[in-house]
Amino acid sequence: MTKKRSLYKRMVLTISLLCTATIALILTLFAVLVNSIRASTDNAALLHNVFLGTSIALLVGLYILVYFHIKRLFRPMQEIKKAVETVADGNFDLQIPVKTSDEFGELAESFNKMANEIQSMLKYKDQLLSDVSHELRTPITRMRLAAEMMEEGKEKDSMISDLKDMSHLVETLLESNRLNYGLSSLNKESFDLTDLLSSLVAEQSDTIPGIQFQPRGAVVISADLSLIKMLFRNLINNGLKYSAHQEEPIVIELIERSGEVMISIVDKGMGIPEKDLPQIFEPFYRVEQSRSKNTGGYGLGLSIAHKVVEAHQGKISLKNAESGGIIANVELPLA
Repeated sequence: MTKKRSLYKRMVLTISLLCTATIALILTLFAVLVNSIRASTDNAALLHNVFLGTSIALLVGLYILVYFHIKRLFRPMQEIKKAVETVADGNFDLQIPVKTSDEFGELAESFNKMANEIQSMLKYKDQLLSDVSHELRTPITRMRLAAEMMEEGKEKDSMISDLKDMSHLVETLLESNRLNYGLSSLNKESFDLTDLLSSLVAEQSDTIPGIQFQPRGAVVISADLSLIKMLFRNLINNGLKYSAHQEEPIVIELIERSGEVMISIVDKGMGIPEKDLPQIFEPFYRVEQSRSKNTGGYGLGLSIAHKVVEAHQGKISLKNAESGGIIANVELPLA
């Protein structure tokens, strides 16, 4: 077992040695100066200057040496800081190398244990959702078949509608779980993103307040076509849903940049409270003002959108527009 080396004790020892060395140095040089002055009063001024310069040089050198020593002692703090930032971004695979047996080493070990436990809890949660979703598929299908055989009426329509919503939720959960495996679960192919967006816009041609999109040539990407279609259909539907009371259409822009393409979807809807923006991509998170029967949803759409973009090594962001509404930006690598 490695013996613990206390960082606190090492710091106290370093400072004590610094003070001791400083006092000893000053006393030694002072004694040399006194003896030199006694031996030769003619060179007193010269000896004084030599003493002063030597003292300053030695003290500066000593403090520089101690500074770099203390900086080296606290170097593990930088690694821990970067690790905390990485975990804050949702990456729990990181492990901090334990290089010391002091307090920083103990902190690194505790951090690694915490990251492992969080990752295990998340995997358990994902597995639980996946298992429950699979188990719900069969009884929901049976209930839908039974509902179809009921006599026509409001009760039948209501039951079928609820069962469709439940079935959609189950499929959404399964899709979300699949995306947790990232690139390994993608079925990539090359396709024209402009054509895809044009087809999605055509699907909503009669939906108020409408969509403004002007294609400007082919933009080819290599991605999972079904997931990218689901991504943009979700964002477009959100824009239409929350700006249905507006007269201005939502605007879709496609901009090619160096090695990537950025797609912006801008609506004139109610926007999102600033306090909710940091959690907007969390599973099952729903903004307070959207919790109504009219808007519907389970708080999974944007979470899946975020996973789709991350699985394709892209970026997605939502922000409030100054004139009202939401700006959704998606960045994807070109083929």
